[in-house]
Amino acid sequence: MTIEKSKGLTESEHRLVKLGEKVFMGLWSYPNPMMLTSSGFQELCDLLVICGDTVLVFSDKNIKFNETKGWFVGWKRWEKHAILESIKQLHHAENIIRDNPGMIWLNKNQRLPISIPSKENLKIHLICVANGVAEACKKFFGAECTGSLRFSNIKEEKN
Repeated sequence: MTIEKSKGLTESEHRLVKLGEKVFMGLWSYPNPMMLTSSGFQELCDLLVICGDTVLVFSDKNIKFNETKGWFVGWKRWEKHAILESIKQLHHAENIIRDNPGMIWLNKNQRLPISIPSKENLKIHLICVANGVAEACKKFFGAECTGSLRFSNIKEEKN
């Protein structure tokens, strides 16, 4: 059986697919899987990785940061389209994976060639890839900025 995988639909998705092929090996990564709904096929996520009981779900957005209305408005609009829409897509994909894995197809012609782990053993990790803000970060944070957002989930201890 020949497996027809997507190469990604955008330039940033192409990079994500290449990452999936290199890091997770081609057998475990599935770019742009589809879900069959009553209204037809829809994209589930940008990359699905299935390895044992672990499933990684990637959403990739490339939204241009628009600073013409000012930094605050530009940030809120970018955050809405790049991050919040990714989170919504990721949670929807998680629900489909947990509750209706039979809806998931590799593409419009082929079912997913691997089964989703049982609900009891399933470990799902949701990963948002948000692009389009590098130049704005450099302008806002200065020349030494890498072009990536500054954030951490580690709390700093106060002395």
